[in-house]
Amino acid sequence: MLFHFLGCLVYCSLFHIWLAFGALYERFEDLPSAEYDFVIVGDGMFYTRGSSQDFDRYAEVTKDPGWSWTAIQPYIRKVGADYIFVDDSMTGQNEKFIAPADHHRTTGQYEPSMHGFHGINFVSLPGFPQAIDEQVIQTTRDLDEFFFNQDMNSGNLLGLGWSQATIGEGSRSSSATSYLDAEFSARENLHILVNTRVTRIISSTQDRTFRTVEFVQPQGSKWAISAHKELILSAGTIGSPQILMNSGIGDRDELEELGITTVHHLPAVGKNMTDHPRLASNWVVHGQKTYDLINQNSSFSDKLLRIWSSTHKGPLVDTFASQLFFARLPSDRLMNGDPASGPSSPYYELSFSNGFVGATPPVGNFIGITTRVVSPTSRGSVTLQSSDPLDSPLIDPGFLKTEFDILTMREALNSAMRFLKAPVWKDYVLHPFGALFSATNDSLLDSYIRNFTSTSAHCVGTNGMSAKDSTYGVVDPDFRIKGLSGIRIVDASVLPFVPSAHTQAPVYIFAERAADLIRAAWETEGSMNVRPLITVCGTTGVGKSDFAIDLALHLSRGTRKDGWRGARIINADSMQVYRGMDIITNKVPEEERQGIEHLLMGFKSPGEQYVVGQWVQDALKEIDETHKRSEVPIVVGGTSYWMHHLIFPNRLSVDTNAQDPPPNPVMSQELVDTMDSLRPDLLALFNNLPEHPPSAMADPDAAYKLYSILSILDPVVANRWHWKDTRKVLRSLGVIKETNKRPSEIMLEQAKDTSASKPRFRTLCFWLYAEQSILEKRLNERVDKMIEQGLLTEIRTLRQIAAGADSNGPPGDVKTDYTLGIYQSIGYKEFHDYLSVPEPSEKMFHAGVERMKLSTRQYAKRQVSWIRNKLLPAVDTANVEELLVPTYLLDATVLGENWNSHVRDLGIQLVDGFLAEGELPDPLTLSENAKRMMNIDKKSME
Repeated sequence: MLFHFLGCLVYCSLFHIWLAFGALYERFEDLPSAEYDFVIVGDGMFYTRGSSQDFDRYAEVTKDPGWSWTAIQPYIRKVGADYIFVDDSMTGQNEKFIAPADHHRTTGQYEPSMHGFHGINFVSLPGFPQAIDEQVIQTTRDLDEFFFNQDMNSGNLLGLGWSQATIGEGSRSSSATSYLDAEFSARENLHILVNTRVTRIISSTQDRTFRTVEFVQPQGSKWAISAHKELILSAGTIGSPQILMNSGIGDRDELEELGITTVHHLPAVGKNMTDHPRLASNWVVHGQKTYDLINQNSSFSDKLLRIWSSTHKGPLVDTFASQLFFARLPSDRLMNGDPASGPSSPYYELSFSNGFVGATPPVGNFIGITTRVVSPTSRGSVTLQSSDPLDSPLIDPGFLKTEFDILTMREALNSAMRFLKAPVWKDYVLHPFGALFSATNDSLLDSYIRNFTSTSAHCVGTNGMSAKDSTYGVVDPDFRIKGLSGIRIVDASVLPFVPSAHTQAPVYIFAERAADLIRAAWETEGSMNVRPLITVCGTTGVGKSDFAIDLALHLSRGTRKDGWRGARIINADSMQVYRGMDIITNKVPEEERQGIEHLLMGFKSPGEQYVVGQWVQDALKEIDETHKRSEVPIVVGGTSYWMHHLIFPNRLSVDTNAQDPPPNPVMSQELVDTMDSLRPDLLALFNNLPEHPPSAMADPDAAYKLYSILSILDPVVANRWHWKDTRKVLRSLGVIKETNKRPSEIMLEQAKDTSASKPRFRTLCFWLYAEQSILEKRLNERVDKMIEQGLLTEIRTLRQIAAGADSNGPPGDVKTDYTLGIYQSIGYKEFHDYLSVPEPSEKMFHAGVERMKLSTRQYAKRQVSWIRNKLLPAVDTANVEELLVPTYLLDATVLGENWNSHVRDLGIQLVDGFLAEGELPDPLTLSENAKRMMNIDKKSME
């Protein structure tokens, strides 16, 4: 995980270094109760995630859908995914919602389905009743403006509701008490240096990679240490840009004015500082049940402290407000568009305190209302005042620079005044306190606002995140600094906009996802993930599904010494992803799954397109979730190239949209000349490629023109595709446009790239095989059985979906693109003629049956061909130096008891040895068929 301690350097010996920074800032007293990323200094503790539209805006601005509200939910609440340890790495969600300190009945005060209960930071509702609680809630009934919101962490902040705070069992729960508590700070691979100041990060003289950090300690000694992999800067919104600028990373002109040599011109460093302007206002009240006495009478406060120390109960268990209110301005008050992230995001916040907010007067009783502008348009900055890295930076919070922010704070104050005019406050609230008493018009209110507004300590944005192709910003969506290598920034400074809520929870969410991104990057870029993966491939009719279920059942029985406690099956059959159509797609029936969870099966609509790139991403998520449950993922299916791309990363698939091709702005002269040889109409078509592939059946002319272009520009790849396979043809042409290279050239380069041969996971691969003569007879019998089970009824249903016809409509002649989605299923095209006429003959039926049997046999041959010519050479390459992907052919030629001994029992033995990391047998010794089929010449992976 990622850590930040004020005044500390925190680093991890697993080749990463985390930097944290504590400093004295110029006019630091202007920034009271500062909140610097992971360690919260102050008394807020509010746990508000922001609106769903805040995160959707992050996703839009960064062009990374992983930041959307839906995508970030696993970092908040993963039901049942408690913290587990695999390979000494911790995974899970942040929130652990628990009962409040007084254990009062919380029904109606929050929505349980919106929360996580297995995380690392305690979150709870207020744990001590305040005298004004009932009056605040009654106001939601009396005044429509202050409508009740049961849970502001649902993604909808608007309304008034009970506050939630990082408090557990009456005590503060912060990053210091969770991520850095004794259990974790005692880990051997974590070292914490206290009283240490980071001064600069230093680049390599050879390649300008930043992996060295310079720091000083109180005795004046200066040190430099280097990371083997990368630095992670987590010094907060103030400290991180200061370290970068001291290191020569920032705006060239500003650095040169101070005599600092520019190492990397990045003008956005230190800019875009955004905070929530905060104004505490108070009113004198008639009553004595406020918490003012705690601050006015030291004997009373000492008594309460003793009670808290012994019981963790009483008034000291809570933060200063038990209810919050978020609201928008009327649309007619907006001047230059909507600065909020969306129509459900607020402009301002009110928090209600049963006592004075600020330095409490020596006598009196008060109610305090804190107002904040939570969608501000003003921006500030962090700059250097000298070239001395130990000098404090200059902080310009930029408060109230815009008319909108003044207007919004004024409207927030007026809203607070309207709130206190509700009937329930009559005779309780007497009059405003202090300067607010005299602020009787807008002009005086504005003066009051300007004189007393200060920080919420929610500052973000000084190293803002932007899309990878953006010319502005400091970090990419993966937290890497733009234009540099060896360093990332993970703290509140990367948030491009301040969320419309308190920043503690959003920063946790960003940090948790950063940890996942960093870990995933090094698992694929530098080293293999040592967590296990089991794959089962082969043709139809060899028992793949039954075998996977047998393995899963075996792994679910009893306590295992290897620590794994079950398995989940992930489907890798491109047709079985579609819901319904169980016969034509050969899904294993629910009743035969024996309680084993099957994932990525039957979840797509029949007409929906779903390609390998999408499947790989979905499969990786399910694999990660399975590992977090201490279970073993078993991937099974007959779509061999899906399995191939899952096992081996970093491979371009021009035919499958597996990943975006690498950009290359320079086109070879030879390709330029070839491009010039295109006919004008073909050149115009290439320059304006369609967004979606045309149907070869509906528009054969358009399909053939695309194929003609590819045949001229890259005949090698064109020979791989049929002209009717417009999706693959169009994708290949798209690769040429995006990379200025032929796809065949890129594939050749990747074939030479040794990193592409390293698997994602420690993988045990099973190939279930049956001799061709036996298999073909078995496949013919399977087709007959499918017809008996109702295959034709399913095909008719598919035809009606394709035609958009009513289920009772006539058969008709349905035109379908057989290269798309479930319409590729064997059987659909083969019975086209039979089902296209009103009164089909018996002869047409038998012809359809024979075509389906032939197609099934041909597909089985292609499956074997892919495994032998593509997958096995890739496995051979991966296993050159060490056995990373042990692969075994299990002979499924004979079924019955022979299958049990040659497939099931042998497979279970191999799985146990694999998970125990014991010695495994030579794959060629298992059977004669294994020796014959696996002992092949090494071929190119492409």
